[in-house]
Amino acid sequence: MSERIGRNDLCYCGSNKKYKNCHQKSFRPTEYFDCRISGLDTIKFENRIPPGSGIEVGEATVSYSDPHPWDREISELLKPFESTQWNNNERWENRIKKRVEKLRYKLEVLKFSMETFKYLEAQTVNNYQNYIIANNTMSKIYLDPNLILTVESFLFQSKSCLDVFAQLIAYCFKSQISRYEGNGEGLIKNLEKASLSDSIENTQIKSQVIAKIKESIPWAKILVEMRDEVTHFSDLEGLTCFIIKQCKDTDLIVKVYFPAMPGGNRVSKYMDEIWKNIYQLIQELGELLVKVAKNQEAFK
Repeated sequence: MSERIGRNDLCYCGSNKKYKNCHQKSFRPTEYFDCRISGLDTIKFENRIPPGSGIEVGEATVSYSDPHPWDREISELLKPFESTQWNNNERWENRIKKRVEKLRYKLEVLKFSMETFKYLEAQTVNNYQNYIIANNTMSKIYLDPNLILTVESFLFQSKSCLDVFAQLIAYCFKSQISRYEGNGEGLIKNLEKASLSDSIENTQIKSQVIAKIKESIPWAKILVEMRDEVTHFSDLEGLTCFIIKQCKDTDLIVKVYFPAMPGGNRVSKYMDEIWKNIYQLIQELGELLVKVAKNQEAFK
């Protein structure tokens, strides 16, 4: 009879987690569909079960990843983190590695929200240009639930992305933090308390990181306020979808205004601005964070 893995043993999947906190929690959904497996000759199977342990592998995980146009952009951004060898047996470095993986996921979802909105917007523009019906009674504001949902998703994912990055920053300084609190001010206070050695390099890195976070406060504050408005009131006041301007009976052309954020900034442009700000923040701090995380003499 094969030996059963204990609840407190390391999980067989190699996650370095206890079995009870990993695959013992797995469950099987009840509904499924069949897929033909192809390319088996390109798959490298690795048996992580120690020889002679008597443990049997009862399940193999097969995953599918569809490449996206933005994969290279995100890989380039995270290159300082993903090209670094992190020690899984060291508590802080293991946490950093996990947060980098989560940050990649958040960036991918954020980019997906942006591209989804732009696709829906372009589709609506095409429909209006081909099928719009003239009116001369009033300006019409169309509330498109798909567009609104995508905007709300973007706001939530942007804040979530900042939260994950805040955790990554804190772990690089061997400090604890749960979110991008106070639009970044909470993270700054946390870093100011971080115990570093008195080396000039470490002091400079700490000052540079804090300075970059301070620069992000204005746009992060507006972002979080809008996210909170959706959270607490289920509505972002001032968000508009397509607006068709009132026209005369004799007009052959009517103006249709693009979806806009509160204040009038076009939604797609606002998304591009936020992506640029988040991208720049991560890009400017990446190498600094890796350096301070790997400098084990930096901490008392």
